[in-house]
Amino acid sequence: MRLFAAVVDKVHVAEDYTSPWYAPAIAYEILLQRVVQEVKLPTRVSVVIDDMTGATPKGRQYRANLEVHHARLKKNGSSLLKGLDFAPLLPGIRFVDSARSHLVQVSDVVAYNVFRQFVDHGECWEQPTPGPDGRLTLPTYHWFNILGKKFCQGPNGRVQGFGVVKFPLRRRIPWSAK
Repeated sequence: MRLFAAVVDKVHVAEDYTSPWYAPAIAYEILLQRVVQEVKLPTRVSVVIDDMTGATPKGRQYRANLEVHHARLKKNGSSLLKGLDFAPLLPGIRFVDSARSHLVQVSDVVAYNVFRQFVDHGECWEQPTPGPDGRLTLPTYHWFNILGKKFCQGPNGRVQGFGVVKFPLRRRIPWSAK
């Protein structure tokens, strides 16, 4: 199992962009960017999401927004990362009741632990902190640390930008799972 997570820092987005996207749209796009870079044809990606209700502050329905965004990614590719092939992405999103889906319940547990990591130690994600041996260390929420090796990794076990993506990223620190 390989995990992927996207974190949107709403304060940094508001500071860095004059007309920012809605945070869930940013998270969905950067998450799927990582997934389709990891999954190569003929393997395909199916998106399953908790069946949600409600609307954005502008009154747009969450579900409809996601469906439109998904179709746009499938047809035109990423608005944030040009040239990325979304061919592995199957059309459509399947919405399921999380109470009836173990898959969605697992994703909720992962999401909660990523949330706690960034609530407890979010400012450290872009701050190099030398440990006793001189290597950079990242303070971690206990359960996020346990999940660490399950996140998709790049070269040298790097998690930042591969399995866990923060947007916007102001300073790249090559965090890796150990």
